[in-house]
Amino acid sequence: MKFVFSILIIICSVTCFAQTPGYMGKRFVVGYGINASPRLVASGGKAGINLLHEGFIEFAMKKNVSVGFSAKFYNTMYANTRDVKVFDYSSSSIDQLNNNPTGFTSIKARNYALYFKFYKENYLAPWGKYFILGATLNTFESTYDPDNMYVSVSARDYSTYDYTNTYYSDFGSTTQSYKRFDIMIGNGRSRIIGNRVILDYGYTINLLALTATVFDAPDDNIGDSNYLSMSEYIEKTSAARIRGVNRFNVFLKVGVLLF
Repeated sequence: MKFVFSILIIICSVTCFAQTPGYMGKRFVVGYGINASPRLVASGGKAGINLLHEGFIEFAMKKNVSVGFSAKFYNTMYANTRDVKVFDYSSSSIDQLNNNPTGFTSIKARNYALYFKFYKENYLAPWGKYFILGATLNTFESTYDPDNMYVSVSARDYSTYDYTNTYYSDFGSTTQSYKRFDIMIGNGRSRIIGNRVILDYGYTINLLALTATVFDAPDDNIGDSNYLSMSEYIEKTSAARIRGVNRFNVFLKVGVLLF
């Protein structure tokens, strides 16, 4: 809601002095879009395409500037390729049998963005080539099933000298929610069809996610030890997965000029 209020404040502040903004007197655009990025095997379980559904509303502030608000919706997963340490131990009587957990983490995500489109000198908003700059809030909810996501440990009983396998599955709450801020830039082009429908296409980059690429690759090693603790595993691996989805996206949008 804060994003929406910000847009309304900006609109009110510029309406008085904007010089012939919009297209044929129409300044509001509402629409739907698809965003796509490549999915790597390590992050999603198998190679493929990440798809993000987007709803947006835009307003032509000036001849060459539009402001917009968008919400993106998508689901993804993390295939648990990062290593985990069940606990710190020095006893030779305990062996961790698998370095990374079994199963996967399910992630349900929503991105909210406030952005500006700066059109080239030869174009009038909302038509033509533009550069996009904005702030985005990436929110995500991670869930896991303790029955399917666990680490196996073999412990030696000194009274019998037998080894017993134990399963550790306490990665914290089964549902965990997080928020991450990022800066969005990109380029695009919009075309108006029949004086009413807008076809918009281009690409966007999340700068902080792009900067973290070197730390996330090749197996989500986020600049700390090779092993994560069980308590931080969900948060850090889910955040890395969200960065992967939003690092670079191409988009195709269809909008309607309202008034």
